Amino acid sequence: MLNIKEQLASDLEKKLGSFHNRKVGMRKVSYESGLHIKTLNRILNKENSPNHQTLIKVYRYLFNTNSEKELLKLVPDQVRVVIEKKLNFNTPSLKVDYFVDIEEEIYKDRVYSIIYCLAGAGKIERSYIGFKFGKYGLDVIDKMIQQDVLKTTTDVNVYILGNKRASFGPDTIKKVGLDLLQFFLSPEKSLELDQNFFGLYAEGLSESCYQKWIEIDQKAYDEKVALASREDSSGEIRAFTFNATDIMMGAYEKNTFH
Repeated sequence: MLNIKEQLASDLEKKLGSFHNRKVGMRKVSYESGLHIKTLNRILNKENSPNHQTLIKVYRYLFNTNSEKELLKLVPDQVRVVIEKKLNFNTPSLKVDYFVDIEEEIYKDRVYSIIYCLAGAGKIERSYIGFKFGKYGLDVIDKMIQQDVLKTTTDVNVYILGNKRASFGPDTIKKVGLDLLQFFLSPEKSLELDQNFFGLYAEGLSESCYQKWIEIDQKAYDEKVALASREDSSGEIRAFTFNATDIMMGAYEKNTFH
């Protein structure tokens, strides 16, 4: 059996082979999958191990499906295992599915994205959304109910997430993270003990140190998710966390401008 890198590169190469002009094929795959041509080249060269978001984007395009539950029936076994692990499709009690059109709604509409995140953290009341976002917020709620992204509880004015959901790709994670930071992050609370946390630090790093930073961020994120998933962690505080580490200027760029 091929490993993930080999399988993805092989499947992508087969698709590109169906185009008369490879460059045209690369542009089409890039546009329709939402992946940069540089990313596609790294996949073809088997340079990096793809995460579940990259796998979803490529195989959505290859199999022409908008439903990630349907996608899992079509992809190779080793790909399915990676996606299932991240999306928790193996929980029989949940009848949810993940759709790219819902992710697109979240990406383009800040109010939609905030309501989605609030509902993902617990019940939300219609009166609260009306207070925060006015008539537009109420219209968005009605739209999300029609889409089955939200559903009512025993109280018709209280909502939780429905059966249609979105798995966030990198662009959406950045957009929604910035939306939540802008709307909810309170500098004033940072002056009070244990109310919130945010920090900023920039430095020139070696490659090994930079990779260690990424490992630390990934570990912190995974530990927070695992902690929140415990039964005794459930509560009324609607919280969010947003981790980010990136390069402002790489060694190549620095040398270019000398």
